[in-house]
Amino acid sequence: MNNKLDRKKTFNNDIIILNGLWGSGKSLLSPILSSIKGVEKTKIEHNYEDLCTLRYLNKIEDDACITLLKTYADISQYNNLIGREVNLRWNDDTGLKNSPNSFKYIIRMFRKDEDSVINEINENNYALCIMTHMITLAPDPIVDAFGDRLKIIEVVRHPLYLVRHIYSYLERFESEKIFTISFNYKENEVPWFASTWKDKFVKMTLMDRVLYSIIFCYEELFKSLDVLEEKNVNLLVVPFESATLDTKNFLKSLEIFTGRGFSKSIKRTLKRQKIPRKNINQGLGYVKYGNVFNSNITEKEDYKERWNTVLEGGSKSNIEEFNKLIDRYNKKWPSQLNRYR
Repeated sequence: MNNKLDRKKTFNNDIIILNGLWGSGKSLLSPILSSIKGVEKTKIEHNYEDLCTLRYLNKIEDDACITLLKTYADISQYNNLIGREVNLRWNDDTGLKNSPNSFKYIIRMFRKDEDSVINEINENNYALCIMTHMITLAPDPIVDAFGDRLKIIEVVRHPLYLVRHIYSYLERFESEKIFTISFNYKENEVPWFASTWKDKFVKMTLMDRVLYSIIFCYEELFKSLDVLEEKNVNLLVVPFESATLDTKNFLKSLEIFTGRGFSKSIKRTLKRQKIPRKNINQGLGYVKYGNVFNSNITEKEDYKERWNTVLEGGSKSNIEEFNKLIDRYNKKWPSQLNRYR
């Protein structure tokens, strides 16, 4: 007997998904989002993107996927309010050091586990905030699960500035520490998003895998964003360049989109995140992904260095397509980086 799964009784709080490709700058936005009144500190929970990926690959049924998404969201928010699963790792993006109002979460650890917590979540509309990777390439399950409760903030970034991060990521892709859903093909670990071009993936050099991955994912993202807008899904696209260089307008767009104002912690958060900036390359970055701030070079010189890396390692055909992607990005989300083309 095939009983259809469903979870009809759920919380009614907002669910904010902070999403983007690898290296797009989600970590920069994470504490800023958590500085908005009534928004819980950002959590990285891979089960949301994993479930959407499994549905994309037809490895799980719709009802099972949607039911699990609803259940995980309610459990996660309930745990937030009672101080369960507080991330005490000091330097993590979602650790207490990088979370505004961190003392609040320490106090919650001594709170009783009681039903009144649910009423508090619903009545105050405390927003659950989840950071995900590439979930908008396969967004149907979260749209179906959360409906009007869902608010997607999609962080996009100039394609050239993704190269170092994704190069390091794919370079380590066969290690045990990489948890992205993948499959084995011709003795290669192939990421889920390359399922339709796996033969190309296994034959490519590392740099070509990087370039083609960025090209493919952006093409899929462009299509997905159009569909989400047609469906009137609550969606805000945030170019990394705008967030860092035109921070005042970026913050205003967040307030309008979430319908909430910022807490007093926002000034301290912006200072820690080193925004606003005059130049893109003045900020923070993951050293393990090759993002090292060099104060001795200009933004133009930094751009040239990044481009030379692409020219040295990429094939002619992929470089040409990557060039087209950059032109399309610059037209869609222009910034001061346009002048370096």
